[in-house]
Amino acid sequence: MNERRRQDKHLHQVYEYVLRHKKVQNASPELGLSRAEVQGAVAHLIGLGLVRHLSGKRFAAVHPRDAAEHVLLPLEHEVRARHTEIDEARDRLQDFVPIFEAGRSRLASPPPPVERIRSLAAARAIIAELRKGCTDEILNAHPGNGGSGGILEETVLHDETPPNPGVRSRLLHQHAARFHAGVAHRLDRLQAAGTEVRTIGDEFSRLLVFDRTAALIEDPENPAAAILIRDPAVIGWTVHQYERLWQAAEPYHTGADEQQDFTQSLQAQIAALLADGLTDAAVARRMGLSIRTCRRHVAEIMASLRSESRFQAGYQLAARRLRGRSPQPVPAPHPTPDGPHPTMAAGPDGQQHEERPVPGPGPS
Repeated sequence: MNERRRQDKHLHQVYEYVLRHKKVQNASPELGLSRAEVQGAVAHLIGLGLVRHLSGKRFAAVHPRDAAEHVLLPLEHEVRARHTEIDEARDRLQDFVPIFEAGRSRLASPPPPVERIRSLAAARAIIAELRKGCTDEILNAHPGNGGSGGILEETVLHDETPPNPGVRSRLLHQHAARFHAGVAHRLDRLQAAGTEVRTIGDEFSRLLVFDRTAALIEDPENPAAAILIRDPAVIGWTVHQYERLWQAAEPYHTGADEQQDFTQSLQAQIAALLADGLTDAAVARRMGLSIRTCRRHVAEIMASLRSESRFQAGYQLAARRLRGRSPQPVPAPHPTPDGPHPTMAAGPDGQQHEERPVPGPGPS
């Protein structure tokens, strides 16, 4: 400690001398230090960035703040790089945890009833293991059009591995999938490989069930994580809800007539949600549509109602519902020389009746 203090004292003396004289030629006798001590102090100060050699015998003292930026910045970069290496190594090691736990669980105690999966690699490993061991049935509920980016969606979208022979595979999508080219092509491939595909209009939660013994759902608090469920009671309730949705869903087919029918069905549901006062964003989320596609359907509904604003359209649709009529408007007929035909709507008896103009609140 005494040697360190003596060295620091010499550094302070030489630094102050350079600051005043801009040289070290006569520093040895004036400071009472040996020539070797002065030369060692100058070399140390240059290494710290506190002294800079100008030319010949001239030196300059550097402000400690500038020296700190010069000396410490590379060290800080190195520390950050080390931290990055540590984080990457930790993540790579963490990916092996599910594999280890799965292997150990087969030899030891039963797996936990609920387990949180925190990485995409771990989710893929678990799904691959469950699929490999599946002997009876795979239930897949996949809402939206492949745009949420959640961990379970990413895992399922990139996995088209066919199930084991004899395993029944069912996939539930929303009607919006029929109008999304990329998703529709994927459904065609899966259906050709033997997967049963159905679609339904309203939203539902993402779900994957293997042999009714293990289920995967997205973590509602963190889309970048998934929940693995093995509790029989919870899985039984989950499968019951899936079966109710499956019975209400429509078999997936392609063709112009099918597309037209489902376009009308989709717009009928959108009209009902508009009548309930939902925003375009809420309707799009509920129906699994993009905002742009949803707004195109809303514009077509407004045109059929001859509404000048979205607010007026919602008012007219709500008025239809109050009179016991379907909120779904019938496409507006082409005008004739005598003026436009009256709008027709479905009444309680299911027949078409003349729709009298509904006075709206006016353009917004």
